[in-house]
Amino acid sequence: MFPDPWALARDFYRRTKIFPIMHTVVVRAELVDRHRWLAQSLFKPFDAAKDLAYEALGEESALATSLPFQLEQAEQTALLMGADPWAYGLAANHETLAAFLDLARAQGVIETALEPAALFSATTLDPYRI
Repeated sequence: MFPDPWALARDFYRRTKIFPIMHTVVVRAELVDRHRWLAQSLFKPFDAAKDLAYEALGEESALATSLPFQLEQAEQTALLMGADPWAYGLAANHETLAAFLDLARAQGVIETALEPAALFSATTLDPYRI
């Protein structure tokens, strides 16, 4: 459809600082209300696994994948997006989530305007608990 979709995606990120969210972890509010430790207990292993994946991606002696130019792509991505392009949490994703919620409202997916913080358990917003 586009002659160079990768260039368009990089340009979009440069202009907006929005990177489409690939996955989310959703937990029913009533479960988090009953088990205040649940959100943090889910967050910590996902965060640790992501760190391990980043380490493997940058390992030069034995590549984590057979993808040609893996190291160069990882370096170029870090130059564009920083060391953690899949950053977790509200602060790192506020702009993207705000745009997502605005579009969801404009398209009739949600009826009322929401702030990005409404999508997070309060127990994951305390930086001292992470």
